Amino acid sequence: MTGHALAPDAFAPLVDAEARGRSEKPEADDAPRPILPVPASAPRPSFAHNRYGTAASSWAYKGAGSCLLGYAVRFDTAEDKQVLPLTWCRLPGGGEEWRWKAFPPPRPLYGLDRLAVAPSAPVLVVEGEKTADAAQARFGDHVVVTWPGGGKAVAKVDWTALRGRKVAIWPDADPPGAEAAREVAKLVLGAGAASSQRSNCLTGCRKPGTSPTRCPPTSMQTCCSPRRGRRSCRASCRPAMP
Repeated sequence: MTGHALAPDAFAPLVDAEARGRSEKPEADDAPRPILPVPASAPRPSFAHNRYGTAASSWAYKGAGSCLLGYAVRFDTAEDKQVLPLTWCRLPGGGEEWRWKAFPPPRPLYGLDRLAVAPSAPVLVVEGEKTADAAQARFGDHVVVTWPGGGKAVAKVDWTALRGRKVAIWPDADPPGAEAAREVAKLVLGAGAASSQRSNCLTGCRKPGTSPTRCPPTSMQTCCSPRRGRRSCRASCRPAMP
């Protein structure tokens, strides 16, 4: 299907500011409004950005019934990477089109469709859509989810989808990742999770006959990267569940 041309880049600065955790300004009454779920009649987006060019990757956010909610889209630049939200929006004049605009709070989790088909499975929360897909392939007996907007946006997410679940949180291997994991642990319990525990390669993996600290001191993404192959991630190294 031919991709639908995206609107001008007028809203990209707001998205970039959000990705860096800056304060968001209240939306004007005439601002485009995301529509969730995306109507079936909406065309597939082109994923091209006026500033960043062609997308390197994209991830579809889906609801419990597999309805499309929007996308997270990654662009690789010479300096860095950018992961931007893309939503189907209603415009002030009554039209509708794809815009580089975040989900409205409370924002959906990435993996709601996975949760719906495995209602009793333990849940593993990681940071980033790419990591979530890699971890889901590695830990098939868990449901792996993540959230949109990065570590500074965890309070804007609807965590009630994890109500009644046993939840392990595997943070990124850096101080911001650890801080985000601490906040997520509080939020999922507040949303009604049965239990919550932070877990990582340093302190959370379990290998029969060894202590947890014997696991590889790497991030979830490094451990489960397809480029490294499954053999590089110890077959018995598991996220510790509460």
